[in-house]
Amino acid sequence: MVDGEVDGTIVTCPWHRWEFDVTTGQSPVNPAACVNTYPCKVVGDDVMVEV
Repeated sequence: MVDGEVDGTIVTCPWHRWEFDVTTGQSPVNPAACVNTYPCKVVGDDVMVEV
């Protein structure tokens, strides 16, 4: 399990404070920094991530 803050579409790592847009994977601070994104959906109380 991973924890992080979400504000709109921006998720912030609690350890490093890096921010990424969950819809694009790009950092709003440094657009050259990018992470993978994956399709997901909410089922009941669970978030299902397709990997």
